[in-house]
Amino acid sequence: MKKMKILFIFILLTFCFSISLISQTNRLPNSVNELAYSWVNQNYGIVFVLNNNFTYSFKYNGKTSVGQWGYQNGNLCFKDSNNGVVTCYRVVFFNQKAISLQSGNGAVITYYRQINSQRQYNKPKENLSENLNKGRILAQKNGYRFTENHFSAIVKFLEFIVGEKISNQEREFLKKAELNGFNQNPQNEVSQIEKVNNSMQKLYKISDPIQLGISRAALFNQLYFAFNKLPQNKQPAFFQIMNKHVRILAYDKSSGLILTRKDVDGFINYLMFMQYLQGIQTGFSYDLRKAITSDLIKKFQSLSLDKKKIIASGDLLWTIIEMNWKRMSLAQKQEFILKYRGQTGYSTVNNSFNRGVRTGRRMAQNIINNINRSKVYSSRSGKKSLLEKQREFQAKQNMFKMMYNMNLQTHATTLNIIENMGGTGNYWEVK
Repeated sequence: MKKMKILFIFILLTFCFSISLISQTNRLPNSVNELAYSWVNQNYGIVFVLNNNFTYSFKYNGKTSVGQWGYQNGNLCFKDSNNGVVTCYRVVFFNQKAISLQSGNGAVITYYRQINSQRQYNKPKENLSENLNKGRILAQKNGYRFTENHFSAIVKFLEFIVGEKISNQEREFLKKAELNGFNQNPQNEVSQIEKVNNSMQKLYKISDPIQLGISRAALFNQLYFAFNKLPQNKQPAFFQIMNKHVRILAYDKSSGLILTRKDVDGFINYLMFMQYLQGIQTGFSYDLRKAITSDLIKKFQSLSLDKKKIIASGDLLWTIIEMNWKRMSLAQKQEFILKYRGQTGYSTVNNSFNRGVRTGRRMAQNIINNINRSKVYSSRSGKKSLLEKQREFQAKQNMFKMMYNMNLQTHATTLNIIENMGGTGNYWEVK
């Protein structure tokens, strides 16, 4: 259990560094010359050097291995001179300062380019944990305090990952585990929570739901592959709760992105809402939602990276749209629809719908409720006429056509309209 605690800390440390990379430009290396440097991960104590003559040295835990390396089609491979074993990693992030490598089991580790000295890895740390010690004291040992604020930082981090509040029973289970960890090693426990708090402060600075979705997927990915195969009694309490709330439907190994039940539901809500804005009168039904879910799971890995990012951020994206829509007046909703069509180039598809927008009659129908009702199983499911089934099939085709036309700019246009009308595109302001 102690080793699992240390591994959990290492994962949080790696993620803390990785968050700052999310908003930076990501591409694959253009040539092997861009890789021929020293690369360091200080959290794990790993240093590997890629030389121009395609030899490498790898140092970890006081041991050194040497051999040959090569790069092709996004894969970085190493052949150990001692035993001839070839190990390959997928490059999932790269720029001039950092590279993230994904192993065969899905775990991702980020390394930072070392130039002459390690000054760039020893940046002054922001003191983001000053208030942690000011809460009600739950435990004290060896001069360290574990307060309500420490525990609250862990809970906020966990609830961001799972996308919802945890139960009181889960809070007590987590608190007991964290207090036990504190009593065993106060310094490590406090240090871990400070890293969690620092990570949350960095996340609070990211307002875009897509970037937040990528961050969340990266952390979940690392935790899942580190602990999922362990017996439940060996898994950290944090992970046990996380695993109960997050249901994985698909996983894309090349990007490290995951498709969860919450993100699928959020993305389908988003698609339905976009159809509404375009004036397409679709009967939002349980069967339609089920069919789209099934197709998304099957097609997820074959989609473009941008579309995977959007779908994997569906829960966060829909949260922003839904909360802003609920806060709008009738007049604002009408204005939003007209501005959306004006900026996206959609024509007036349905005259009766557009008359309804202008007069407000159709706006009396609560689109959010219509979308939410499609999540509920109906006794008519599976008992529809041929015409109803044909309409549903056409509706699914329309929604997938809309999805294939989407890019990262699509959601940005929607959020810009909301902000220009006095709403917010910042996830943290509506959560």
